[in-house]
Amino acid sequence: MRKLIKVGVAMTSALLALGTSGAAIGIASAATTDANSTLTAVPPTLNSEPSIDFGTSPVSLTTKTYTSTGITGSLDVANAGGIAGWTVTVSASPFTSADGGVLEGTTFELDNSSKTPIVGTGGQSAAELPTAVTPFALTSTPATIFSAPASTDKAHVGVGEFSDSFQAGDASLTIPAGSTVAGAYTSTLTWTLSDASTSATTPSA
Repeated sequence: MRKLIKVGVAMTSALLALGTSGAAIGIASAATTDANSTLTAVPPTLNSEPSIDFGTSPVSLTTKTYTSTGITGSLDVANAGGIAGWTVTVSASPFTSADGGVLEGTTFELDNSSKTPIVGTGGQSAAELPTAVTPFALTSTPATIFSAPASTDKAHVGVGEFSDSFQAGDASLTIPAGSTVAGAYTSTLTWTLSDASTSATTPSA
């Protein structure tokens, strides 16, 4: 009996020694595999556009600049993952009345009095925000007002949801003397989003 105990103790000591040295316990083989996920960009969308109201004012005998009394809505773009860049342009038709009268020679401008007009909802840094042009002249020729350049998958410029907001008095309308008669006049603003990756456009309704 005493001999068996001695043998058991000796075997245990030998196994502990082998485990400590790692000579007999190790990895026979190892391999690596991949886990893949492919994400496709969703075309950017134009989700909101501002409408401008100049209210009611008397006709002036001299050239006069009228300031907007209210701007409803902001200029909102959503871009989920696209890095090719996008552009928003806007054009304005002549101010025309229901009976066909036109305000001739007007100057229509949109400015932005806010110190931080562009807001990103995803916590983007200032370097990742799109660019807004201000002040901005609205004419019959489409011109860029809001844009993001092509970027890399690390820079994320223009990726996310962005809003360019305006204050009530941020638009102005200058009417030359002797160019109009009393009436209600309307200009139609056309906002168009262009996606550089597909060259597709999404005009506002």
